[in-house]
Amino acid sequence: MKRFIVRTVQPSLDALRHDQQVAQNAQREFNAKVVQTLNGLVDFVDSEFARQRQEFDAHLQKFQAQFDTFQAQFDTFQAQFDTFQAHLNTIQSHIENRLEQIAPKINAFELMLWTFDRRKEAMEIEQIRFNQKLEQILSVLRSSELRNETTIQSLPEPARQEDYRYLVFENQHRGTEQEIKERLKDYLPYFAESSQVLDIGCGRGEFLELLRERGIQGYGIDSNQHTVEYCRQKGLDAQQADVFAHLGALRDGGLDGIFMAHVIEHFDAQRMQQLLQTCFNKLASQKYLILETPNPGSLYALSHYFYKDVTHRNPLPAETLEFFMKCAGFQDVQIVYKNPFPKKYLLPEFDLQQISMPEILLLGKQFNENIHHLNDVLYGYPDYGIIAKKIQMF
Repeated sequence: MKRFIVRTVQPSLDALRHDQQVAQNAQREFNAKVVQTLNGLVDFVDSEFARQRQEFDAHLQKFQAQFDTFQAQFDTFQAQFDTFQAHLNTIQSHIENRLEQIAPKINAFELMLWTFDRRKEAMEIEQIRFNQKLEQILSVLRSSELRNETTIQSLPEPARQEDYRYLVFENQHRGTEQEIKERLKDYLPYFAESSQVLDIGCGRGEFLELLRERGIQGYGIDSNQHTVEYCRQKGLDAQQADVFAHLGALRDGGLDGIFMAHVIEHFDAQRMQQLLQTCFNKLASQKYLILETPNPGSLYALSHYFYKDVTHRNPLPAETLEFFMKCAGFQDVQIVYKNPFPKKYLLPEFDLQQISMPEILLLGKQFNENIHHLNDVLYGYPDYGIIAKKIQMF
């Protein structure tokens, strides 16, 4: 029985053993191939790593060479910079020493200039008083039978005394000539294509100088003989003349530009309108009449500038002057406000950048708006200009 079982089962066991052996051989063959593949990958990775390492070493050596070159250049630059810094420190020390020596001299020179200006003002006023005394003497001599005609003729005329007095006043309160030129230069582009510009009330000739510097032909008239002589001393074309008499002698359309700065406020309403109409008639078509006058919309300008000059007649709001210029025939009229006050003189506004509460921020904005309006009323632009173009269709 036992042998029978062995003979029956044995073939199956042998077959099983054979299959197991085949599987083991297949596993060994698979393992060998896996090992072979892994070894190939390792060899590839090693070779690729070696190649990249070689390239990296080459780049590193190149970078090192460049860095060494840069380091050498930087060291050279550092040495030059240190030398320059040493020279700069020496120069700075020298300048500081010189400034310490010069500062007292500058202070003394400024004091001398201030003293000279005060003496000059005193001498100008003394000249006016002297002329007044001469006029009193002249009056006495005229009433005397023993007057000397030659001596009388050498005394200054009353009109010339008034002219000189106004020139002194303008020098003290109008501003320096350079300041006035800086304020007026914005008007030059309107006369760029002109060749016959008339400056009415040319004064000390600031605008005439600007025209000459731009190569624009122009001349000026003024009723003040002293200012006319002053302009001529500067080589400017100026003549003493009455504005209405001078314009009346010109042909209509003969001027290609008319300029008046701080003149129109010296006329009453009737003469002002007559002057505007005459300027329109004498101006060529497509050319400009430009006026500048104090701005009565600024209370500071009105109180400190306008009424300081006793020869001023009427403040002219910009809208009023614009209306009368349109009545004279000008069709293209612009208003430009000039010479703003520096911000440091204005009423300060609140800084709202640090405020986060909405209610406080709203109140702050309302306050700043009120301050802005108040600044406009108190410290508005001291002057304004009227730029009017004559557009004549027929």
